[in-house]
Amino acid sequence: MNMPVPVPRAKQPIKPMWYFFYGTLTKPKILKHILDLDEEPVLRPAEIIGYELSSWGQYKALVDGEPGAKVSGFAYEVQTVDHEFKLARYETHAYRLHPCFIEFTDGKDPRELFGNTFMYAGDAAALRAGTFDRVLWEIQMGQRLPDKWKTPPEEIMRRLIDGLGDSQKTKRQ
Repeated sequence: MNMPVPVPRAKQPIKPMWYFFYGTLTKPKILKHILDLDEEPVLRPAEIIGYELSSWGQYKALVDGEPGAKVSGFAYEVQTVDHEFKLARYETHAYRLHPCFIEFTDGKDPRELFGNTFMYAGDAAALRAGTFDRVLWEIQMGQRLPDKWKTPPEEIMRRLIDGLGDSQKTKRQ
């Protein structure tokens, strides 16, 4: 007699986790589609401190910022591990899961808590300087570039400083 062999499953408790979103995932219709929800999710206005947004093509990318710098967005309580996997797949290897402290701005409880967000996985200095991001390329391609192709850190910093100088000139004009 052939009886099916039971497959053991990890019995870890599924605890809902709050996620902070700052870009396309702040749109309930997009989040509903990605998570395959029956109804549009309820998002709460929130912010995280110590981060800033930079542009990565048409997308926003969260990077470390100055102390006290705030990024505004929305938070959502993710209910299942499957939903966490769907979010990670949507964000691709260009972003990495990162713990954060979320402060809600809607006056409701809870007012603050620890959660997760997605940060840019590449070289933030190269992103700010608008140069080729070797780190992200290597992550996405699964291979390393030759060292002779590497942009020295001093050059990245020079480009970053030059770029900041240009933006300061524009503000003064």
